[in-house]
Amino acid sequence: MEKRIARHLKKKKSLHWHIDYLLANDRAKVVKVVKSKLAECDLNAVARGKTIVGGFGSSDCKEGCKSHLKFLG
Repeated sequence: MEKRIARHLKKKKSLHWHIDYLLANDRAKVVKVVKSKLAECDLNAVARGKTIVGGFGSSDCKEGCKSHLKFLG
């Protein structure tokens, strides 16, 4: 997990994952990274917030999540 987070936070990288494209935008800013012991879909299910981009980060989701990106603000 540490290596994956470090990769996502790099400025220079090949764009592969949805998050890479989001973070390539100069206006995008990571302000905090919080790790959870929950599986991605389980965390998504309990996280409040609004789905703003359908399919984001969930193209390989086996639980049927609409998106793994939510606006929490």
